Amino acid sequence: MSMNISSNFFNSMLGTSSSNSSSGLMGLLSDYNSIRNGSYLKLAKHYYSNDSAKKATQKQFSKSNIETKTEDTATKTASEDAWKDLKTLKDEKLYQSADTDKIQKNVKSFVSNYNSVMESAQNSDKSGVLKDASRLASQTGNYTSALAKIGIMVKSDNTLAFDEEAFASADMSDVKKLFAGDFSFGSNTQSRMLQLASDASANSSSVFYNQYGAVAGASVGSFYDSLF
Repeated sequence: MSMNISSNFFNSMLGTSSSNSSSGLMGLLSDYNSIRNGSYLKLAKHYYSNDSAKKATQKQFSKSNIETKTEDTATKTASEDAWKDLKTLKDEKLYQSADTDKIQKNVKSFVSNYNSVMESAQNSDKSGVLKDASRLASQTGNYTSALAKIGIMVKSDNTLAFDEEAFASADMSDVKKLFAGDFSFGSNTQSRMLQLASDASANSSSVFYNQYGAVAGASVGSFYDSLF
């Protein structure tokens, strides 16, 4: 009699009928034994350790993507600034004024922005940006001698060094020849900067989701509007 009462009690607790009371009771006892011997604890630890590892991987992936997009944004900005410097240096009116200080200021700004482009572009993981930077470096190498005449040295790391004293003593007609004209160093480099800025802009404006499901990365405005 007492056994029937116990069975009915467990049946009511488990929501089972009398026909499967034995299986319900055995299941309960099995769960109880699993708790006692630590099986549930082991499974829980395994589950949450895997979940933590997954989140850590997602965090690292997101961090890597954010860093790359930051470099692409820096490349875009520096390319635009270098493009604008070259636009100024391409204007023949600049050389008619014979304002050497103004010309030097613009050349110095171009060198600085050029170096920023090369330094940030090499940290991109986008093939388009890397190829653009490689082509820019190769093209600049073709003008090594002409650049040296006005105090701009091409370094082994593909950046430029600007010697202000050498520039001050240089012939401004050589500067004009380098930067002004349709097929000059300035014109060709301007085209490369335009391509670099365009490719870097496409990469930096891409949207992706981080491990929390939130959008990561900044929206970039119209590239061409920022240049003209």
